[in-house]
Amino acid sequence: MTKYYIYKVHYTDNHDQFDEVEVFRTIDGQKFSIKTTTKIKRDAMIEKMMAGVIFETIHQKFGSTKWYRGKEIIIDDDSYIKTESSVKKSDNLGRLPEY
Repeated sequence: MTKYYIYKVHYTDNHDQFDEVEVFRTIDGQKFSIKTTTKIKRDAMIEKMMAGVIFETIHQKFGSTKWYRGKEIIIDDDSYIKTESSVKKSDNLGRLPEY
């Protein structure tokens, strides 16, 4: 199964939704590699998630070169993309670096 690990996010001007994310991609459980990064638009990400593709956040701790898995991404009832359900009407991918 394909998984995408989000490591950077680009929000819209009003910061309630993101425009696109930068991701590492894996196929059939293979390890991710910094050489296999890509950008995915928000609408394309929603389509992939609706088709069963899994997205998770990933981050590096300060001063480390190792990557750590974060949280699985969900789509809430109002079509906002989040790391956890909440009543807030905006996308929320945690504290990922922005570009």
